[in-house]
Amino acid sequence: MKKPVRILAHVVFVLSVTSIVLFILNLYNPMMGFMSSDYSLAVFLALYILSAVLAVLVFCRAGRKKSRRSDEGKTEM
Repeated sequence: MKKPVRILAHVVFVLSVTSIVLFILNLYNPMMGFMSSDYSLAVFLALYILSAVLAVLVFCRAGRKKSRRSDEGKTEM
């Protein structure tokens, strides 16, 4: 489970950097429509979906670690 989360985190980072670059390019040359092209919309959609998936995986992983810690504390008593 650790490896998919790490890969997903890297993909989200790359998509975030791509979004930032598109935003900056759009500031310098708005007539090119970098933020309204099909490519940028696909990048944004992928970023939103993968960010949500990554958040769910991280929350689930944190919940499992928390439940393991509470289970270990119960067995020691």
